[in-house]
Amino acid sequence: MGGVDTDGGVEEGDERRAASRRYLRQENGAVIDRSTKEAGKRLKQVVLESLYVVCHWTGVFKIFYSLRRRTTLILAYHNVIPDELFDESIHLGTGHRVSEFQRQIALIASRFKIITDFSASGAGKCIITFDDGYANNIGAAEQLTRLGARGVFFVPVEPVLTGRTLVIDQVLLWFSYVPKGSYVVAGKTISIADDGRAEAFSDFYQWMLAHVERWKTVPESLDASYPLAKLPVPKMLRDIRFRPMNLEELKRLAKDGHLVGCHSWDHRPLAALSDEELCKDFERCESQRWIFNTNAYCYPFGHPAEVDDRVMCACEAFGYECATMYTFTEGKTVNRFALPRLSLPPKLSRYSLDAKLSGFESAIKSVLGRS
Repeated sequence: MGGVDTDGGVEEGDERRAASRRYLRQENGAVIDRSTKEAGKRLKQVVLESLYVVCHWTGVFKIFYSLRRRTTLILAYHNVIPDELFDESIHLGTGHRVSEFQRQIALIASRFKIITDFSASGAGKCIITFDDGYANNIGAAEQLTRLGARGVFFVPVEPVLTGRTLVIDQVLLWFSYVPKGSYVVAGKTISIADDGRAEAFSDFYQWMLAHVERWKTVPESLDASYPLAKLPVPKMLRDIRFRPMNLEELKRLAKDGHLVGCHSWDHRPLAALSDEELCKDFERCESQRWIFNTNAYCYPFGHPAEVDDRVMCACEAFGYECATMYTFTEGKTVNRFALPRLSLPPKLSRYSLDAKLSGFESAIKSVLGRS
């Protein structure tokens, strides 16, 4: 019996060691694969940056700026956060540090005339827009005012009236700061690791799109799994990033010459809604139209997956003059209810920023078949 036990123990030990080696090989392979991809991205960026420097000094960007002056460029920003509070969490994936924003708008102002009229045409015009209407946008508006410019601030109606954070931002908050581990949310198992938060959020967002009827109950499910109030978020960051602007703050923006436009009722993906729910969303906004001083509309999320022909038709039927979405294309005729916007990433060098603003980057991608 002793010999059998010993032999079995040896076999089990061998199997465990073999399994461990297989696991390590898989993990090492995954790490090497990620490292290779990251190295490829860094090399590509170095090559592009070098190309952009050459284009700057040889005047190529000036040529592209002159070619695109027939159309008004619309830019999109979201959250502008003080440098000392910016922590690289996924909820700030489309956000900018104040210093980055200042640098970008200074260059934009030197290249374009910043306007707020979506119907304007002519040479070298640019509209700077902001989405979602959180308190940090007040500081962004002040930055623009100091430059003698004004912006267009698109806000969902419900948060203005209730003070509640949008559902999608409560989800982003949770995925950004919940401790590592495994959780069950709305019957779905979620694994959180520091290097996989963005992927976990993206997967959950796809689930939300497929179950849009449960959209409003998601925060309750998150809270049951790990309380949103206990997330380790600095109070000052929570206040400026997740507190919607109120009516008085919006009135002050308008008084200072900025425009305030509609960004839906509660920022659900409109294309995922039924005809009845879609109509109800626009009707609710209609009852509060007095909040706005522009007839331009901004679709929530704004990508083709969240905006279909039904949504555009509803927007027109409810009397809006135009609407924006993220379908940026150079030199193509566009529907006024699908006006393209360009979102500027943070941490762009001066040369990369010029490449984007001039349309050179878009042209390069088009030539490479990647537009």
